[in-house]
Amino acid sequence: MYKKIAVSLACASILFTGCATTEIQTKAKMTRTIFLDPVAKSQRTVFVAIRNTSGNDLELEDKIISGLKKKGYRVVDDPANAKYILMANVLFADQPNPMKF
Repeated sequence: MYKKIAVSLACASILFTGCATTEIQTKAKMTRTIFLDPVAKSQRTVFVAIRNTSGNDLELEDKIISGLKKKGYRVVDDPANAKYILMANVLFADQPNPMKF
């Protein structure tokens, strides 16, 4: 009888352990700054691929492309024609707190 109860409890705990969380949890942080060597203006080409899996409508890609163009970079559609490749995936984006500065 003890064996049946022990096995049942073990199976139940294993079964429900996987259901403890349903959201992706990441604690990804940038660990170091990346510096790029300066290049000639003709070589300032970049391929941009931004994904947003956070569920929030951020419209980041347009803002990033605009910022790169202001810095003198030309955005290309083919990564083979780019000197740099910028790829990002936004996993989490919290709502801004208007009380924080």
